[in-house]
Amino acid sequence: MPRTILLSGSALALALTGQAFAQQRAAFPSEPPSHAEAGQCYSRVHHDAQYNTIRETVVVADGYESYEIWVNGRRVDSHVVEPVLDTRSQQYVSREAAMRYRVTEPVYETVTERVQVQPAYSRYEIEPARHETVSERVLVREARLVWRRGYVEGARSYRHDPETGEVWCLIEEPAEYRTITRSIVAEPAQVREVPVEARYQTIEREVLRHPATVEEVPIPAQYASYEYRTVLHPAEVRARYVEERTDVLERYELVAPERYEWQRVECAEIDFSRHGQEGYQSSSAPASGGHGYEGRPVAALSGGGQDATLHPGAPQRWRPAREN
Repeated sequence: MPRTILLSGSALALALTGQAFAQQRAAFPSEPPSHAEAGQCYSRVHHDAQYNTIRETVVVADGYESYEIWVNGRRVDSHVVEPVLDTRSQQYVSREAAMRYRVTEPVYETVTERVQVQPAYSRYEIEPARHETVSERVLVREARLVWRRGYVEGARSYRHDPETGEVWCLIEEPAEYRTITRSIVAEPAQVREVPVEARYQTIEREVLRHPATVEEVPIPAQYASYEYRTVLHPAEVRARYVEERTDVLERYELVAPERYEWQRVECAEIDFSRHGQEGYQSSSAPASGGHGYEGRPVAALSGGGQDATLHPGAPQRWRPAREN
């Protein structure tokens, strides 16, 4: 609930003759209303500053792409992609069949051939992504001007309230910041293809150039074998995207500054008997970050030269003279 100060219309009319509230700022209570009439009562009401809470989503870790190695339908934990090779054996004729004659022997010629024992293929090397951690300073509350009770050195403005006898200082509260840390991708992951050349083997075999004559004696063929490798399952690299991670940051935005205004109230609701000249007790001003001033009722002036009682904080020149 806001705290208030209550004044009668007659006391307000007398207060207009003084200069106690000159040179005040807009945020401090304004001058009493000039249109007040005798018998009217007003309340000086303090309204707190209003803020909106703004929720912002910030990225604390960037999304990135990761690569996985799969061989024969299974995931392999390695940075080098190798295919699955199958080793096979190939039979060839090392010496052809012929006919040997008892008189003339057959004539053979040795030939050399180059055969492939491993085909060309490619393997892949993966360089993982490199991350860096960075810090950022985010403004969560802007600097603001507030009134504080008592003398504060270096204040922008000073205010003496003649009603309470207190001194108020306008000081600046510094802005509030928050430091956030997030991880960023400095270098993305890379896949490098490394070609592997085919492998060959040299073999020798004998071929018939001049068969035997006269008596034919069959010579059976001779066989040999060599090993070669084929790609049974090629290497496979699958990409997987890792989603970015976010967090919610709250900050406050000023919508309406603190202010004071005069509001008219019913004088019948004010107990003037508790605020006499001798028994009056001054009310406390708000603490740091408070909501206003305590109510301080005063009696309205009667007409025709009768006595009128003001609260003890009013200047002497505001008090009406007593008739002899």
